[in-house]
Amino acid sequence: MGETVNVCVHCWLDIAQVTTLGGWEFGGNKSKRNSLDMILNGIINKWYQKVSYGEHMPDHLQPAFRALADPTRRDILRMLGDKPMTIAEVSDQFDMTRAAVKKHLVMLSDGGLIEVEARGRERVNSLNAAALKPVMDWLGWFDRFWDVRLDALKTALEEGNDNEQTPEQQGPDND
Repeated sequence: MGETVNVCVHCWLDIAQVTTLGGWEFGGNKSKRNSLDMILNGIINKWYQKVSYGEHMPDHLQPAFRALADPTRRDILRMLGDKPMTIAEVSDQFDMTRAAVKKHLVMLSDGGLIEVEARGRERVNSLNAAALKPVMDWLGWFDRFWDVRLDALKTALEEGNDNEQTPEQQGPDND
């Protein structure tokens, strides 16, 4: 079970980097991006559904993780992080109906990740960044896995630097 937890945590952190920091770009190759999204979605869903830890995720975080499990919803969150948008503005960014976008927005709202404000006949959606803090706090428990790996990497790099000699140290006879 420990290896499964370790792998899933690293997958989640890689996913978080890819989705929130725009870590990978495919130069407009939509089929590769869609394949990656399907893989990431599968990893998150497996992690979300099957991995059990000593301390269970609090029930109030379940809707947020459910909302984050879909690549379209992660894209919507990224867009709403730039500026508040109406359903029409969000749906213009996707190849899907407004009704489908509305369902994604409802999931994000149910997860507490967005806020919806009525302005006349329009509903303006905005990112609720504060709702991501409890998610990140819960994920922070897994930092210890990264700490161990980063410490090992630091040690390996330091040992590698100690064993390597610069050309000046080698002298003229060791070409």
